[in-house]
Amino acid sequence: MKRFTLIATLLVVTAVAVAVVAADKEKQKPKETPKESVAVQKADEGDRWMQAKLHSAQQIFAALTQGELETVKKRAQLMAVMNVMEDWLKKKSEFSKKSAYQGQLNAFEFATKELIRHSDDENIDGALEAWVKLSRSCIECHKLIRDPAKQH
Repeated sequence: MKRFTLIATLLVVTAVAVAVVAADKEKQKPKETPKESVAVQKADEGDRWMQAKLHSAQQIFAALTQGELETVKKRAQLMAVMNVMEDWLKKKSEFSKKSAYQGQLNAFEFATKELIRHSDDENIDGALEAWVKLSRSCIECHKLIRDPAKQH
């Protein structure tokens, strides 16, 4: 039951984080014209998702610099939930079936689990290494997205 409560809490936190990023972005965004295409709307949704993940990654880095491992753990848990949700949402796309993309999702998942584990162990050096791996998986995945021809 405790695990269900944690998952439910993380889902709510994720939804709030995405909503906050979306609301902030909406304030900065010029008014849309009625002719805006569905493709542009979908791109904006993906951008909001990436902004939420980027924000959490930046907060993990800030917490690491301050030695706040409880914050690192909470943000890593949020990132893990976002990863599961993203994987679930993208299951229908052809891109998600590529092995290189799946490899990066796996690397991201492993890094978030390591961040949580090292935070629990109060091992800041291990948590830093895990954050580097998480960051690397983000960069590698975005390289794949920018140049799909390089995928296997």
